[in-house]
Amino acid sequence: MKKKLLALFISIFALCVALFSFSACGSSGKKDDEIYQVYSSYVDYTISNGKEPLSYEDWLASIKGEKGDKGDKGDQGVGIKSIEFDDQGRLVVTLTDGSVQIVEMPEKKVEYTEGLSFDISSGVMKGYKVTGIGIATGTEIVIPPEHNGLPVVEIAEEAFRDRVYLTKVIIPDSVKIIEDGAFYGCTSLVEIVIPNSVTSIGGYAFYGCSSLTSIELPNSVTSIGDLAFSNCSKLTSIVIPNSVTSIDEYAFSYCSKLTTVVIGDSVTSIGSSAFYCCSSLTKVNYTGTIDEWVQIEFVGSSSNPLDYAKKLYINDVLVTEVNITTATKINSYAFYN
Repeated sequence: MKKKLLALFISIFALCVALFSFSACGSSGKKDDEIYQVYSSYVDYTISNGKEPLSYEDWLASIKGEKGDKGDKGDQGVGIKSIEFDDQGRLVVTLTDGSVQIVEMPEKKVEYTEGLSFDISSGVMKGYKVTGIGIATGTEIVIPPEHNGLPVVEIAEEAFRDRVYLTKVIIPDSVKIIEDGAFYGCTSLVEIVIPNSVTSIGGYAFYGCSSLTSIELPNSVTSIGDLAFSNCSKLTSIVIPNSVTSIDEYAFSYCSKLTTVVIGDSVTSIGSSAFYCCSSLTKVNYTGTIDEWVQIEFVGSSSNPLDYAKKLYINDVLVTEVNITTATKINSYAFYN
């Protein structure tokens, strides 16, 4: 991809020189041939990314602008001051006369995995759920956002259970629910992309995904089911977003390399043994206040990650003394160990 962008960059640079560095008398046939060669490079690049290229005339107009007739910049021509990419990935060419040419870069076409199996969702949401691997092949899965004209809204229960060869899964932003055991036992999974549309992660959804070292939970998830990430033995850190209100029992149990946990300020309950055997924990950071922390309902000692970490941080500040001002009660195990 970097090589393609570099090639396109060089082509655009050459084109800009060709378009803006000639004199008012116009360009020769040779110069036109050079410009067309650049256009051919653009066509090859665009087609390779699954897009349809512009016609030569439209492409030339997009580079020169509607009033970019040859020679309209004067006898001396115009040089290039700088070429750079902006924050939207567009190529920005600044000319010596102060004018700016913006070139849209072709978007890479997303290739969705074919052959997955689907079924109509039985929930309140209208759409489909992915039910299994079907006849799909390969180690990486890109789930499509639609099937038969309807959105894909769920990853079904045990849809990809024990697919030990899967290494990467990308979930579209149409999905709202990841059901129980959806990726149970995917021991080679190293990357999972969960979009900011998923509200619920079911029980043992990622149980035993022993190659996962990190996972980003979006700020849309409200609940994490029992055993959801249990036995993810290489997971080193987890950020539980402010949207989450409950963490069920054994959710992160046996994550033996987990060192850091960030808990969002909306969590009100943490189930039994949620952090059981997380023996490498050294830091718990809570994004709320100490008054909110003491009112979290911890079902047992191992539901509080302090059982192992022993150090509580409030918004990244180590708690060395406690001043309760608004809390009406301090729940059991709030400062356990």
